[in-house]
Amino acid sequence: LTDHSDFTYTTADSLCHYLIFSGTGQLTACLSALWTPEPEELECLALTRPDMRRHGYFRSLLEALTEDCPETDIIFPVDHDVPSVLSVMSALDADCISTNLRMELDLSALNLSGTGTDSPALTGFTLSENPENIWSLRTNTGMRAGSCRLAYYESAACLHHVEVNPGHRRQGYAAGMLHMLCVGLRERGRKRLFLHVLADNTAAVALYKKTGFRL
Repeated sequence: LTDHSDFTYTTADSLCHYLIFSGTGQLTACLSALWTPEPEELECLALTRPDMRRHGYFRSLLEALTEDCPETDIIFPVDHDVPSVLSVMSALDADCISTNLRMELDLSALNLSGTGTDSPALTGFTLSENPENIWSLRTNTGMRAGSCRLAYYESAACLHHVEVNPGHRRQGYAAGMLHMLCVGLRERGRKRLFLHVLADNTAAVALYKKTGFRL
């Protein structure tokens, strides 16, 4: 696209789409909404073909969504470097609720030797994935010490919901788990791993930078 817009979304049962087609059957505009229960809100992405913008298609899609979900907060992830998107949000009187950072790790160039699985803190631990794309860090007795989730996009993967159980925090398990995850993903042929993190979550940002992620 001419404005470098990106329109990718993980697949989920709670994902719905609103579409507008031209009289010739050509897709003109679309809006995808992902519902989350806690807190109850809709995270949305919308796109109108560049040559069909400024005709009210986005507003029509948004009105259809709000009619179906009248009491639900609607969240739009936007890039602060795209003025046209910011102007649309301003016209909607939307409030900025948080600033997220996108961080990415090049798995093909990452040096994975000497840390992570070699760390004494992770001796006796395994990391495995279930059919729901949840990776769990477990002891030899089967107790789960931490977990994370992935969404897959061709040769890349998106990391989210990184958690370490309270009894295993501040002991290097999160960094070790991420290292083991990178090893597993690279062995499966994945080339990039990316994530989004709140800008003011300094502990998480520091953890990801330690693992090799860059803004």
